[in-house]
Amino acid sequence: MIPFFPPNSKGFELAISTLVVMILGVLVVGGGIALLAKIMMASEDLNADLPTRHLDELRERLTEGQLVATVPSNQKVVAGEAVTFGLAVKNALDTKTFTIDIKGKDENDADVTFGTGATQWSKVLFTDLTIEGGQEAIAKIIVVPGKNVPQGTYTFIVKVMDGAEVYDSARFFTVAVQ
Repeated sequence: MIPFFPPNSKGFELAISTLVVMILGVLVVGGGIALLAKIMMASEDLNADLPTRHLDELRERLTEGQLVATVPSNQKVVAGEAVTFGLAVKNALDTKTFTIDIKGKDENDADVTFGTGATQWSKVLFTDLTIEGGQEAIAKIIVVPGKNVPQGTYTFIVKVMDGAEVYDSARFFTVAVQ
């Protein structure tokens, strides 16, 4: 009788290696699906409209002549939970597609890193806004500190870009992580 896998066989080693690679592949695919599901559920939960007072304040700032406005300017949040800011842009030009750029710094002027790690921040926003000439658009910016982001105050700089130029001027908002 011939044994199924002789102990000194190259085939046995190949079979075990193949099995290990398949298991790792399943884990990576499963992790990717879990991450995608988490992002999709978060975007559904966070898809609620901005509070009326924020919408009114954004419209008021645009009426006062600002071309770019963000509200509120400061918010507190527990690490791992989302916080929402409103962004309003009034297009004083012809129809344009504006790009939104967000960068963050901590209290020690170190850059905030965006990603999916426990010590990183997540952001949800429209990266491009196409606005007809003379019209305005209001969008939400959602930032989520990772569960292990240190407590402190983080400042975010929002730039609405018209090509390589900053449209109007940069706006700031702060998040106090508790």
